Amino acid sequence: NYARVDSSGAEPYYTEECGYDGGDCPLPSAVEGLDNCKVAVPSIIGNGACEDGIYVDALPYNSEACNYDGGDCPPPSPVEGYPNCFVSDPQSMGNGICSDFLPYNSFECGFDGDDCRPAEFA
Repeated sequence: NYARVDSSGAEPYYTEECGYDGGDCPLPSAVEGLDNCKVAVPSIIGNGACEDGIYVDALPYNSEACNYDGGDCPPPSPVEGYPNCFVSDPQSMGNGICSDFLPYNSFECGFDGDDCRPAEFA
């Protein structure tokens, strides 16, 4: 569901190059104490839940610059069989449910371990 992920300020639409989803999303705000972390909803950084169940593992929240959601998410780890794929929840890949957001649904992560594979890559 791109609308849900998209409205949160999650990539790939929530970037300066994409005009922060064409202006549909708020401009990023700096997170206090994390100089290089700028997100749409700073209040969920470090709230005790890994992206509060809404932005699960989503960039830019779960990034090194944002201290992996203020310490709420485990740092990404490599995924067996996908040497350039690093995610916080490798067990969710290839589980039959498409995690339709980055980094999971990417070429490097095998389109969520084949859960989201587009027809042109089948």
